[in-house]
Amino acid sequence: MVNQQRKERTMTKPTPIDHIRIGAINAAIWANETDSGTRYGITFERLYRDPDSGSWKSTASFNRDDLLVIAKVADRAHTRIHELQLQDRSQNRDGPDAEPADSQPKPPTPRAGGASASRAAATEQTRTAARVKARADASR
Repeated sequence: MVNQQRKERTMTKPTPIDHIRIGAINAAIWANETDSGTRYGITFERLYRDPDSGSWKSTASFNRDDLLVIAKVADRAHTRIHELQLQDRSQNRDGPDAEPADSQPKPPTPRAGGASASRAAATEQTRTAARVKARADASR
């Protein structure tokens, strides 16, 4: 009976829904169905060839030179997950239990100004002050 249960678990073993790979760094994207919808997770691995056996193996340990590649793979995985979530939302919207379009949440409206505008204004004030000082110094 234990063997039967083990065999059933092996047969229904979850698999990643997508992979993203750059060089030896691989990210697997996993879908986890929950009551509130699909949640996505990511695992990272580095592929290497075992010098003794010559076979390919993987590890979840990374070195300094892997970090930027991991960042690029993570960025692509992030983009892919957003694409998958958009597909999920559009399928749910078009499904039999879909709510009317008016009841869908609307994205927030960008506000004028904000931190970016404040930084830009401060930078411009600094530049203007530097120009005024340079002119004053030049006229002396």
